[in-house]
Amino acid sequence: MNHRLPLVFGLLALTGCSPNHLTAEQAVAYMIFGLEEGTLLASVKDAPAFHQTSSAPLTYVAGNPPAKVTVTFTRTDDCNYAVDFGLGEQSLLMSVDFSKLSAVSIIEQKEMGLPKHGTNLIGAQMACIKGAPGCEQLQHSTSWPFRFEDKDPSRLPEIVTYFQTNFCRGRPA
Repeated sequence: MNHRLPLVFGLLALTGCSPNHLTAEQAVAYMIFGLEEGTLLASVKDAPAFHQTSSAPLTYVAGNPPAKVTVTFTRTDDCNYAVDFGLGEQSLLMSVDFSKLSAVSIIEQKEMGLPKHGTNLIGAQMACIKGAPGCEQLQHSTSWPFRFEDKDPSRLPEIVTYFQTNFCRGRPA
């Protein structure tokens, strides 16, 4: 009987890696930010981890005031999502339309002041609803410049396929 225990634990671990348990909002959080329960805010020692504090709307929080980061995802329809990215008292509210999404990739960033990685969302349309100066530049970009420290970036293609198959089938360009 004891020899079956490792097999059971192995199977449970494998099922936890599958995107089949994700909601549409969780898939969007992962595609844009690499964000999920336990994701670290930064790759520094003692960096706070994100924790889901609400499922409707999906909300993740890391850190404490004044450096508290809150990210909220609200589904408008199968392909459109509002994302509220808050840092302390400042907030950026944007919309993302995935209906013409053709590819998602993680990009390396070497520009001073930017995180190590960003996310390239080819075909997606980002629009600034309200936020800090420079927010309107999102409308002319397919890249989101802020990706958290992703636990396993190799899952990105599988999650994109899962999202497009189960939630946003898209519309022809």
